[in-house]
Amino acid sequence: MKISLLLLAPLITADYCPDIFYKAANVILQSPFLLSKDPTLNNACHSCIANLAAKQPYAPLCYVIGMDGYDSSYPIQQDCHCLSFGLTETCAQVCLPNPICSQKSVKPECSACVAKAAPSTCGSNTPWTLPCYEACQSPSCILECSPGPQCHQADQICSSCVSKASSSCSNSLSSFGRGWSAGCTATCFGSTCKKECNRVCGNGYLTADEQCDDGNTASGDGCSANCQVESGFVCQGGSTSQCHLGTCGDGVLEGNETCDDGNIANGDGCSSACQVELGATCSGLPSICTAICGDGVFAVGLEQCDDGNKASGDGCSASCKTEKGYSCTTNSAHTSVCSTVCGDGYTIPGAEGCDDGNSASYDGCSSACQVELGYTCKAGSSGASVCQSNCGDKIVAFPLEACDDGNHINGDGCTLDCKIEQGFNCTTNAAHGSVCSPVCGDSYVATGETCDDGNSSPGDGCSNTCTIETGWTCDNTQTTAPNSVCTPICGDGIVRGWEQCDSKSSSCVNCKIFPAGPPKCGNGVLEANEQCDDGNTVSGDGCTSQCKLEPGYICQETNCFGICGDGVKVSSEGCDDGDALSGDGCSSTCTVETGYVCTVNSLNLSSCSPVCGDGKVISPETCDDANTASGDGCSSTCQTEKGFTCKANSNGVSSCLGNCGDGVKVATEACDDGNTKSGDGCSATCTIERGYSCSGSIPSVCNTVCGDGIITGNEQCDVGNNKGDAGCTSTCQVQKGYQCTQPNTGGPSTCTRVSSCGDGYLSAGEQCDDGNNNSGDGCSYRCRTEALYTCTNTNNASPSTCKKSNCVNIRKDWDAHSAQEKANYMYCVNQMFQTGYYQKLTGIHVYAPNDQYAHHTNGFVQWHRKWLLMVQNVMRSLGGVCSCINLPYWDWAKDAANMQLNGCQSKLDCNPILREWGGGGSTSSAYRTIPVYNDPATGSPTSSASGYCVYNDITKGWRAGYTLGQFSNRYEASCPIIRRGWDDYNDQSGYYSSPMASSSFLSLASSLARASSYSRFIPIALGDCHVLPHDGNGAYLSTFISPADPVFLLHHGNIDRVYALWEACHGCTNPSAATRTVEGTCYSGSGKGDGIDDEMSFLTYDDLGNGRFNIVPSDVAKDFAEWMPQGFHTPGDMMDTTTLGDYAYQYAANSLDSQLWSVSGCTTKRPSSVMLEQHPNFVMLSSRSLLQQNATSDDTTQQYIEWIEDLLEKVNSLISQLQQTNLFSLPFAQGLLGHLASVDMYAIDVAATCECMHINKVLLNRTDEHGPSFHDISAASKRHWNNTFSGTRTCFHRLYNTNESDVLQRQYCDVILDPSFEAAVESFVADMTSAFASTDLTSIITTITNYFK
Repeated sequence: MKISLLLLAPLITADYCPDIFYKAANVILQSPFLLSKDPTLNNACHSCIANLAAKQPYAPLCYVIGMDGYDSSYPIQQDCHCLSFGLTETCAQVCLPNPICSQKSVKPECSACVAKAAPSTCGSNTPWTLPCYEACQSPSCILECSPGPQCHQADQICSSCVSKASSSCSNSLSSFGRGWSAGCTATCFGSTCKKECNRVCGNGYLTADEQCDDGNTASGDGCSANCQVESGFVCQGGSTSQCHLGTCGDGVLEGNETCDDGNIANGDGCSSACQVELGATCSGLPSICTAICGDGVFAVGLEQCDDGNKASGDGCSASCKTEKGYSCTTNSAHTSVCSTVCGDGYTIPGAEGCDDGNSASYDGCSSACQVELGYTCKAGSSGASVCQSNCGDKIVAFPLEACDDGNHINGDGCTLDCKIEQGFNCTTNAAHGSVCSPVCGDSYVATGETCDDGNSSPGDGCSNTCTIETGWTCDNTQTTAPNSVCTPICGDGIVRGWEQCDSKSSSCVNCKIFPAGPPKCGNGVLEANEQCDDGNTVSGDGCTSQCKLEPGYICQETNCFGICGDGVKVSSEGCDDGDALSGDGCSSTCTVETGYVCTVNSLNLSSCSPVCGDGKVISPETCDDANTASGDGCSSTCQTEKGFTCKANSNGVSSCLGNCGDGVKVATEACDDGNTKSGDGCSATCTIERGYSCSGSIPSVCNTVCGDGIITGNEQCDVGNNKGDAGCTSTCQVQKGYQCTQPNTGGPSTCTRVSSCGDGYLSAGEQCDDGNNNSGDGCSYRCRTEALYTCTNTNNASPSTCKKSNCVNIRKDWDAHSAQEKANYMYCVNQMFQTGYYQKLTGIHVYAPNDQYAHHTNGFVQWHRKWLLMVQNVMRSLGGVCSCINLPYWDWAKDAANMQLNGCQSKLDCNPILREWGGGGSTSSAYRTIPVYNDPATGSPTSSASGYCVYNDITKGWRAGYTLGQFSNRYEASCPIIRRGWDDYNDQSGYYSSPMASSSFLSLASSLARASSYSRFIPIALGDCHVLPHDGNGAYLSTFISPADPVFLLHHGNIDRVYALWEACHGCTNPSAATRTVEGTCYSGSGKGDGIDDEMSFLTYDDLGNGRFNIVPSDVAKDFAEWMPQGFHTPGDMMDTTTLGDYAYQYAANSLDSQLWSVSGCTTKRPSSVMLEQHPNFVMLSSRSLLQQNATSDDTTQQYIEWIEDLLEKVNSLISQLQQTNLFSLPFAQGLLGHLASVDMYAIDVAATCECMHINKVLLNRTDEHGPSFHDISAASKRHWNNTFSGTRTCFHRLYNTNESDVLQRQYCDVILDPSFEAAVESFVADMTSAFASTDLTSIITTITNYFK
């Protein structure tokens, strides 16, 4: 279906586009190709729109993303014209969305992929928007959302199946250049046609387009990689094909067979195709095939494995059998890789610790066949490992052991078979195994318990630690109770539990109180209100005279005695510290122990402590050095002081020493920094090291002594002071830009200045140093001044200041320079020679590929213009007076005029500039021949330069020569340059002394007058005016290493000037984008790779160091990175010196320029019209007086300019009104890089057509509106016309072509050239709007909608 562009052209509406586009929004807004701003998605669609738009009448330009002129602020959604192209047959196939891309796609994996890529916006319950369709078409989902190459009506097998399943999917139908609608595409993935529409060769399924399918895509086995039967083979089988050679299997070697073993079986060394199988060797007939065991190639069927050796024990035996316990696989090199099989019941020594026949862990042998912790595994009768736990090894072998306390004893909480005993709880640690303790209160009397009454409460006979309390007895054997049963002991004199009393008094019977007679103290009977009765009334014996129990005593019957350990010292005790334990100063019998002293407090409690200072260490003493002085390691309280270790000698007296390295400085140490390392200020023996000072004691802090002349610690230098002014800072660090050394014998450092780029110190070999290693700020990472910058230094010790140069770029005649200007330039040339880079630039000039381009193609002047800019950049990088130096030129045409007037005889007389530049050689001087290598790869010189050494005050600093890769001419201080005898008539009979032919230079103007196009100019540029100064001066100048002589710069400066004059003369200044890229008057190539848009050959040997080089374009060469003028690659880029951006320059006029301009046929006033800037044929039109036959040249020019400006004004007015009514779409009119904007370019193109229509009438002297068709014009007239207009698109084509674009432009011109312009515009717009308003677009909506059903 062809959708007419006219039908899709928009109406003017408030919402930019007519109803058609909003009705079709459900399609358009689903297309990421149309609406996405991601160039990776929209490029194909937008490019199609742009190309199609350029051919259409109502939207001549649709600049889109990624193209020059694209305006990112203009959304394409608002441009109905450009959108309309996306719906035409031409562009729909790349602009409409994939029908599979939908929320309910026929491929569920597509919807799932999109939902995963953008889950927040493209879920199953969220309507899809543009981002979802972008995700669908993006690389992340392209496989899931692609219909596949076979799902298309062009595929006969698939389309046959689909058309049978659905008659609406006939393969004769096509919509928008796409395969099928969404419904037809769905059929491709249904069960009916899935195999036919998703065929894959090598899947073992034979389809109609396959002759065979053997389940692989390997060729050479009878079935090729594209599933076709290979020549000489026979394939059988309805599903997976079995293929063999037709003669294969007869035991006779025939045709392409490499073996024939009498069968067509695979896996016996000779395949079913009678080819020797991988790893096999076959001989005899029928073939007998064997494998070479150990060759590392696994031969299927003949070997079980082949690991590349004949050693056993590695899984593949010496006979290439898989060894027991191993499994072997084959890698990509067909070599077997064998590994143990864990779980097969066979233990491989060295590789497996066990193998119990399974791959389960926690049975002693882990899933990796290693013995688990706490187990011992041994091979059983079947060979499989039998694993047992090692009870008693302090390792709990899970899950067989619940505890393991390292013994085989019952009763300690862990049984002899490592089970937790009743009444115990066990915990396990790695160091001590299980630690078990009784569980008090669990009603079970365990080892260590004397009772367990089921609780942990004291006072009931069984304490909270499960011990029997005083005054109680516990029965642990009762069967009626699970726990201990405790009762008070009646008669023990202690009242406990249910007892009311416990004595022998008359009133206490069975520990119950009974009435008695009046009590009497001292009668030996414990009666009411008596605590004791010892038979007397004497106090101080434990029972007072009132029969009260005295503190510290216990009385039984009539006997009272002190209670040792109750904390009350009585007269019968030497001490009582509240316990009955010995070893704490007060013994278990309450006597003072040896080495202790005991005191009594107000409560009669004894407090015992060791006697400090007696030379015996008794706890809690940690030392006793037989004195009570502190500070000697053992304090006055006999405690080891911090920082000391004390040990007792044979007599028991403590000896204390400081702990060096513990971070505590003690009296015996000079320092202690917490370690025993030397070299950090405090030595391994805690003495202060040389060059350090230490302070503090917990720990000592040691620092280097900066300024003592000793390098220690983190000091990089030490000059014997800390002034910081000798290359070593006040903190003894090497200052940036210095290098410091220290004598082998020690002593202060010696620091010297070294060059270091980025240190902010301008060193020898640096052009600048701004204190960093960043490029792009004027001073590069290697301290070179970058092009277009000037760097200055107040002194060498301060960082460079770099600023944009802002130089006045005007090149002057050498003779116009003052004496100082000449001296400055010659100084800069001399300095440039010293850098070595001018010699490398000469190498670029001589290198064969560059030489071929620069001297043998039409790119000659443009190539040298770029090369001269490189030279100027290098020279300006030298700084100082060179910062804004301009290259001068040698006007040899002026010298030629002087020759005619003065009759000079020698070259130096006729060309004074040569004398100023050091003069010529002398035959009495040394003669040298310099080999010239124009291609280092050949290793042989291609020519040579010969001449006499010239050494004088001007030349003595030069290093004339060249460097190309490893080739460089040797420098001789006494021979800085060679030249011929410019004033020595003995040199070749005076040839090199003779003046150059003046006629060649004097005829330059008249030659240029004939050069109406670049193709006529270039022979002049390459002719005598170029060659004579080279060949006539000889030596270096007569070879392609001619730049070695600085006269070259002056000479080629003038050639560049002549080219600039010619450009200005022929309207080639301020060139448009078209002029820079389309050949015409301003430039035309010779067909030798020198087209206007072809890259110029500017290769160089980039120095990589260590004698290594890389041949690269100079623009990316590291060697010239700072000085390469960037952005100039083609001849078109180098047009017009005044529009080279930051590198733009002009030539100062001299006395002959106006004459040259005039004689060359140039106007005296440079044209200013925009149209003329784009019209290279103006000079020709003007010179032939096509517009005004009787006017003078200047009058003609002025009238033409005025007429053109009026024409352009009308063109722009018409386009503006068309845009306002949405009848003309130029959404992206903004140009790039200073070129004309796209709307201006189109306006000029329309104006050119209008000019052709107008001039056609004038030229042919027509009186009617446009005159007859070109069919009525003679062939001679047509040739004359086309010769007059030699631009890219001739007037003939503009008037004759019938394509829509030219027809439309002629319609525009009918309006523009109408005398009643305003009325014609109004009528034209009204007619166009009316035509669009009457169009019915319903059928288009239907077609688009049906496509996605």
